[in-house]
Amino acid sequence: MKNRWAEITATYFYVGYMKPAPGTWGSLAALPLAWLIYEFGGLWLFLIAIPAAYIKGYMADKEHDMNDKSNEMPPAAKRALAEAEARRAKSNASADEQATATEHGGPSGPEPTRHGDWEKKGIAVDF
Repeated sequence: MKNRWAEITATYFYVGYMKPAPGTWGSLAALPLAWLIYEFGGLWLFLIAIPAAYIKGYMADKEHDMNDKSNEMPPAAKRALAEAEARRAKSNASADEQATATEHGGPSGPEPTRHGDWEKKGIAVDF
């Protein structure tokens, strides 16, 4: 029962599941309650209710997330991530090999593009 109330609070009476733009629907649904708090309690109750509602919603969302098993990744997705990581590691290894390869016919000394100019036969040209 506690989990159900966490879901109701976290989704503002299931309004958070509405499509499209669930956050917009949730804000729209909360406006009448905010107006009632402001009308009957005044500005100070309204200003106190804002952080109180935020904290209550945050705590309900955390409890709802802890009990939600839909975020678990299926085995196929785990395999795909492992394969992508292996390809990324292989790509990084070949990039490191290319970076340490020596250049043939290039300029002597430090790389000119690092310093913002080119030097040819003692004449520097900025670009």
